Amino acid sequence: MNSKTELVKNILLELAKILEYLGENRFKIIAYRKAVRSIEQANKPVDELYRSGELAKLSGVGKIIIEKIGEILETGKLQKLEQVKSKLPSEILEMLEKLPISGAKVKCITDNGIGSIEKLLNLYESNKLDTIANLGVKSIKSIKSYFNDIN
Repeated sequence: MNSKTELVKNILLELAKILEYLGENRFKIIAYRKAVRSIEQANKPVDELYRSGELAKLSGVGKIIIEKIGEILETGKLQKLEQVKSKLPSEILEMLEKLPISGAKVKCITDNGIGSIEKLLNLYESNKLDTIANLGVKSIKSIKSYFNDIN
């Protein structure tokens, strides 16, 4: 994949994860993720797909997502992503960016009063991740794996 394709994919996935954290419409979130899968399966650079009009033929890539991809290709960023990021503290953005779990699971963690990676690391180091209400075994395993990898 080329760097523009990676940029588009990363921005759309980051937007989906933050929207999920914020409790936005789940169909929007699914649409962003589906668009990323379609771009990956197309096996062509996204800028080429955009210029040729082939993006519109991909499953899950509608007019609004095409406009967002155009903005990313033109400016290297997405205003909508900047807007939603501005609603959150940097500690939560860091959790959303670094933790290999869904935005909904990050929300679950913050709803339990854990508002930073440092606080989560403290729970991990004291073997208390399983005390976080509504956090499943799979998410706990992913978090443990993340902390194991950075240590």
